[in-house]
Amino acid sequence: MVWEELSAEGWLGTSATQRPAHSIIVPHCTIADPNSVSTLSLMPHTDKYKGIVEQFTNKWMHSKPLPQIERIFKIHPEASILKRYEEYKATVECCYGPFKGRSFPGGTRTMEVGNEQRRFHGTLAKCAIGTTNSQNTLCNESNCSVCGIIRTSFKKSFSGTRHTLERYGIGIYFSSTSSKSDDYCGDGFPYGGARYKTMFLCKVVVGKVTKPMTNLVTLTSPPDGYNAVIGEPGRGSIKYDEVVVYENAACYPAYLLVYKA
Repeated sequence: MVWEELSAEGWLGTSATQRPAHSIIVPHCTIADPNSVSTLSLMPHTDKYKGIVEQFTNKWMHSKPLPQIERIFKIHPEASILKRYEEYKATVECCYGPFKGRSFPGGTRTMEVGNEQRRFHGTLAKCAIGTTNSQNTLCNESNCSVCGIIRTSFKKSFSGTRHTLERYGIGIYFSSTSSKSDDYCGDGFPYGGARYKTMFLCKVVVGKVTKPMTNLVTLTSPPDGYNAVIGEPGRGSIKYDEVVVYENAACYPAYLLVYKA
C-alpha cells in the first residue's frame, strides 16, 4: 500500500528508506517493512487539501468543539484493490444506472459514475501513524484498525466487532457527517503530550439506494434491486446520516485525516 502525505511542510521526500536519522520510532508500534511504502507530502494551500478541510468542517454537526486538521495523507491502495473497485463501479453504473450526470434530489450537484461519493469513516489507531511528518509507516499491530484498513481496505467480515448496534445489518458503514464518524475514533493515540485522532475520507460506490423507515439489523446484503442502504435523519431513530455498503469492492480509503483530540 503506497500513500503520500499532504501537510503544511511541503514535499518531504521519496521513500520510507530515506527517512532522516532523527525520525522518531514510537515503542508502541511494531513497524512494517519500510520498503513496502513510500510517502510524499503536498502543501495545504492546494485546492484538493482545502476541499477536504472544507468538507470536514462543514459536516461537523455535533455541538462538541470542531478540531483543527493537523495533516492529511492521501492513500494509494494496492493495484488489486483499485482494480476491483473500478470494476464494481462500472458494473453498478451499467446494471443499475446510468448515474453519471443525474441530479441529486433537492440539490444542484450531479452524480458521478456509479453514484460514487466521498464519505467519512472513523476507527481506532493503536500506533502513532500520522502524528508527525515522519510517522508514515504502517504498523503490524493486529488491533490497529487504521493501519489494517490502509493496508487491505475495508472488510465486511469485521462489521460489528467493536459496536453491537448495526442498524442495517452486517455491512461497511460511512457517514457524510464528520462529527458522527469522530465518535468512532475513541480518545485518540497519545503522542508528544497530546492525543491524536485519525479519520478516513473514503471513496464509496453508493449506486441505487433504499432509505428504510426502520432498522434492518438482519441484513447481510442490500435489499433486492439496491446497492446500498442510507440511514436518513427523520426516518426511524437515526439522528445523523449513514450509508452502508455490503461489498468490499464498493469502497476504499482515499485520505487519512489527522487531528488532535
